[in-house]
Formats: sequence, structure tokens, C-alpha cells
Amino acid sequence: MKGMEHNLTQEQKEILSQLFSKDEKTVLNSIKIMRKKGGEFIVKPLLEIYFTTESESIRDAIYSLICDLKNNKTADIFVKNIELYANNDKLSKLLSAFWQSTIKFTDLLPFVKVFFSSNTYSAVEVLTIIEQNAYNISNENKLKCNELILSKISELEGFKHDVANEILEFLK
Repeated sequence: MKGMEHNLTQEQKEILSQLFSKDEKTVLNSIKIMRKKGGEFIVKPLLEIYFTTESESIRDAIYSLICDLKNNKTADIFVKNIELYANNDKLSKLLSAFWQSTIKFTDLLPFVKVFFSSNTYSAVEVLTIIEQNAYNISNENKLKCNELILSKISELEGFKHDVANEILEFLK
């Protein structure tokens, strides 16, 4: 959240202040407000809270909000931040929210990178994201994704190797 405060309205600053509250009800209320108000400013803080909170209720509320997102401008912010959480055990559920939303991702390379460093569940979620968004990306992005997969596929075994081959098929 640091560094972006100066670009926010007073109302947005208040919403974010509530999001980072120690009180669960206050945090849940701020998520409800975010659902109504929207805006790209919510994405990075939501990710931070999702991965740091101990509250399953808060995580579920954030998951539900992301599932319902329709603003494609949020895609770039998610993509720029997703690799930070590649090894987090909570990632696979969040990845499923991405493909359940109507967000169109135009850069799949970060998801391919996450695929290699994540667990099997997250790998399957990445496959679904790529399947749904392969037609949204440029040929250059497809080429970069393919190059990365081909350079690392020999390191994979079993199921994850099979999933990597499926991803290559979607990126043809």
C-alpha cells in the first residue's frame, strides 16, 4: 500500500485504512464497500490482506470479490503482483477466482512462471487461466510463454509435465 496513498481520494484512503484494521468486522465492511465502489486501487491491498490474514472469513470475502470482478484494468495489477505469492499455499484458491471472474488477461507469462514454482493445485488453476485467456494474448506473449515452458519442461515429472504439455497446446 505504501507509495500509492498520494494518488487516492480521501474516501479511498479511508477504505484502505479500514481494510488494514485489526478488527475483522471493520475489514469485512471495507471489503463490502470496495465491492460497491470498485477501482483498481483495491487490487494490490486486497492481495496483501488475502495472503497475510489469518481470518478465513476475510480471505473468503476477498475471494468472492475477485470472482465477481469485471474490470479488465485490474488484470495488469494482478499480473504484476502474482509472482510474489507463487509459493504461498493459499495461491490456488485465488487463481481459481481469476478464471471465475470475467477479467481478461493479456499477459500470461507471469502465470507460466507461477506454474513452475507452485504446487499441483495451483498448476491446474494456471492451466485453466491459460485456457480461458490464450486468445487474449499477443503472438509475442505466446512465444515467450512457449519458450519458458520448453526450457523447463524437462525438469517436470508426471502430472505437472502433462499439464505443461496441455498448456503448450493451448498456446499454439
